[in-house]
Amino acid sequence: MRAHYSKEALLAFVEKPFYQNLERSLILQDADKAHNNSRYIFYTQIVLRGKIAEWAYKNIGGSGTQLQQYVNEICAAKHLEHLYDVFSLEKLIKPNTAVPPHQKNLYAAGFIGGLLEEVSEEVLFRFLLHFFIEPNDHHLPKVFIPKDDWQKLLFLCKQYNYPKPGINIVQEGALYVSKGAIGDIFSAEHSSVSYQYAKKKTVRMLLKQVVQKGEEQLLQTATHQQITEQQTKATEAAQQNAKEERQKAYQAKLARKKQLQKERTQQRLEKAKLADSKRRKAKSNQKEKKQKVSIYRAYSAEEIAAMTTAKRRRLEDKGIL
Repeated sequence: MRAHYSKEALLAFVEKPFYQNLERSLILQDADKAHNNSRYIFYTQIVLRGKIAEWAYKNIGGSGTQLQQYVNEICAAKHLEHLYDVFSLEKLIKPNTAVPPHQKNLYAAGFIGGLLEEVSEEVLFRFLLHFFIEPNDHHLPKVFIPKDDWQKLLFLCKQYNYPKPGINIVQEGALYVSKGAIGDIFSAEHSSVSYQYAKKKTVRMLLKQVVQKGEEQLLQTATHQQITEQQTKATEAAQQNAKEERQKAYQAKLARKKQLQKERTQQRLEKAKLADSKRRKAKSNQKEKKQKVSIYRAYSAEEIAAMTTAKRRRLEDKGIL
């Protein structure tokens, strides 16, 4: 995974703590003649610069002048001053130490030198990749690639230090036989009734062989494998994040659906309770109404006194009175 510009990410590159060097890496020679960061500055400005130049020579196209300009740009004091701010080195320097702007690059160089003095090659490469090479893609040499296949072939032969390609065309009967070779490394041959097509096809076959060989070499480099691994991890992380987002969205949808069903069930229950209450009330009113006109009810003394003798006897015979 690609590192971020932070002190924590920088320290994560280190295989073992380097705090015994931390204080010394941030002391300039002017402040302490005996214990200072001058050797660490040398490491950053010379040794680290050589590592970057070696990587550029093996992995970047362009002339020697272009590569020199590229290395000068990414190792310049301006970039070290930028790293000073990125790593927040003012928090690590002793209190009450005023840092002039023109000395920020020295503190950054000392800090980086102390950090990388004893790390492994793998950690060193990752540090260069994340903090020097990737942030300076805009300084890469502008290499012109011609459209003509023959010019492309010449350019790639110079790039890979191959001999200059040669083409020999002879006529055999009605056919032109074009034979091409790049030293003893590559060879191609094509026959055609057209002189121009025979040559064109031979050049294209040689170009294809050179490109395939260069691609095989590129796939075996540690840089390509590192970048491929980073891209794979980034893709996997993006896929995992997308999967988690989809799962969260699905769970939220289920929760909303469940809540909606719960609210609808509650509404139906309340509606059913209201209907049942109305039904019970209507039934109770109907029962009360029947009781008022029914003989099977309680009679008051006034009602009994006002009854006829026959009605009273009939109610008594039924056991109502």
